[in-house]
Amino acid sequence: MDAVAASCALPGIWPPVTIRGRRYTDGGVRSAENADLAAGYARVVILSPMGTTLPRIGGGGLSEQIEILEQAGSKTYLVTPDAKSRKAIGLNPLAPETRRPAANAGREQGRGTAANLADFWKM
Repeated sequence: MDAVAASCALPGIWPPVTIRGRRYTDGGVRSAENADLAAGYARVVILSPMGTTLPRIGGGGLSEQIEILEQAGSKTYLVTPDAKSRKAIGLNPLAPETRRPAANAGREQGRGTAANLADFWKM
């Protein structure tokens, strides 16, 4: 329950959550992806739900994170919303009316991406 509450903690909106004496906020405060935290793994699949144009907030931008991974020897596979998914998400990804269209578009995109992703794991 505490971890869920911490994941909802956003500066200026909801306060940090203290767990065993440490304060936590949503990981998206640092970066939308936090991909660089997977350094050391041979293959890393990065799901970037808002795409690469999301402004840098705290941690390194996505391009910088991918560079860190690849310089450490990781092979990376980046999944960002395709045109149909971006349109379905719209300007406000938290808008309730976009949930179903975004989920459907994402599901369709996932089916199209599955074969390429399977090949990536076989490399």
